[in-house]
Amino acid sequence: MLFFSFSANTQIIVAGFVTNADTKKGISAKIKIKNITTKRMVAVTRSSRSSGSYFTRVKPGNYIIEVTSNGH
Repeated sequence: MLFFSFSANTQIIVAGFVTNADTKKGISAKIKIKNITTKRMVAVTRSSRSSGSYFTRVKPGNYIIEVTSNGH
């Protein structure tokens, strides 16, 4: 999984790729972004099945990212 972010008008853009470790191809996965202090979920997005890419925006802060996918 690749993760990067940058600040844009009081929001952080979170984007990356989720790939199968064996085939190196993109997979569909659920990405949950939680506040590191409160453990409260602030965003949920899915990666593209064909490319594995995902994109979302959150407020500035410290976060935990959880990625889950059935069968991978």
